[in-house]
Amino acid sequence: MDGRSLLVYLVDALAWPIVALLIVAALMFFFRKQIAELISRITRISHNGTSIDLRPLRDLQDETVETMAIDARTNDAIERDPRAAVIEAWLRVELAATDILKQSDVPVQPRSPMQAIRALNDRGLLFGNLYEMLTELRNVRNAAAHELDAPIDSDVARNYVELSEYVMAVLRANAEG
Repeated sequence: MDGRSLLVYLVDALAWPIVALLIVAALMFFFRKQIAELISRITRISHNGTSIDLRPLRDLQDETVETMAIDARTNDAIERDPRAAVIEAWLRVELAATDILKQSDVPVQPRSPMQAIRALNDRGLLFGNLYEMLTELRNVRNAAAHELDAPIDSDVARNYVELSEYVMAVLRANAEG
């Protein structure tokens, strides 16, 4: 098979998938509002026996989650000692999770804040990817506390503090709702 025959064969073999893809893309473009509305109506996703109920996520998304602004003391700590600011922010997250577990009617006495977070997750009190966010916050806190070469500067600390404030606000919203 020479080069020309190969090119003709490839064009012949790929013509219908490319045309089909272009038609689907055009339909998605022209009907994007209708498609978005249909997707927004999905309340449950199931796959291989696993099912996820999306209604609590929608309810949480509809609520406005107010986070606290970074106060002057925290801002000063971020600038002076970013590692300490990260550790302090994590301590506030741990305290919030422990308080929320105590407020709920969960008969668990956690021995550590991370056990409180796991207990909240096990009982379905953490919606969306909140458990993963808490785990990631914990990993960054551990790096700040135990790894001297971890790149924790004031920008990282500020983002960490803002994210931890957001997570605490979502935790409180989950507990109230």
